[in-house]
Amino acid sequence: MKKFLFWLSGYLPARLIGGTGKGDHFLERYFICRVFGVELYLHRFVGPSEQGRLHNHPWEWHISLPLTRGLVEDCLNLPWLAPSAVNSNASVKCFNFYIGPGYLVKRISLKPFRFRRVGNARGLFHRHEVNGGEAWTLFACGRRQPGQVWGFLSPVRSGVSMEDEDIAPLMWNYTAADEKQPEWWREAVPGRVQLSRKKIAGGNQ
Repeated sequence: MKKFLFWLSGYLPARLIGGTGKGDHFLERYFICRVFGVELYLHRFVGPSEQGRLHNHPWEWHISLPLTRGLVEDCLNLPWLAPSAVNSNASVKCFNFYIGPGYLVKRISLKPFRFRRVGNARGLFHRHEVNGGEAWTLFACGRRQPGQVWGFLSPVRSGVSMEDEDIAPLMWNYTAADEKQPEWWREAVPGRVQLSRKKIAGGNQ
């Protein structure tokens, strides 16, 4: 499966997400198609989300379908979060909505071929970790919510662990990400050109 996906990605418009542009990205995004406002991508995770920070998305909803094993998702759900709070840099007060020992963030192991659907994508903050070198998913998303951007959460207090259970409510800093061309794939080059196709886990070349 990984070899086929790696081969296929070489012919799809590619975009590297995260890092400094020197091969330290955490996600490779490949555009497949857009139909009636729904966009479909192939994702290849090659590392943890940028600096381990939680981030949200600007879409009304999104669905992911893991195609391989090894992907873990940490989630923090803030359904009450107002759009104005995430349209610019802000401090966001976060309460512990997940009832569990020692967690402010809920951890989910994503199993292959089990859909994960997220509504109100603005209010869900998450991050990913990869076990085993890489993980692949299909990713579909709806239209962008009007005026919505996306960005990252980080604890206001330095040295605070996401898993400390005695610090709720907790203040977070929200940092809006730099917006780029929404239809980036129109000018993007294929994966085999965009990336240096190095040997990866599973023996792909």
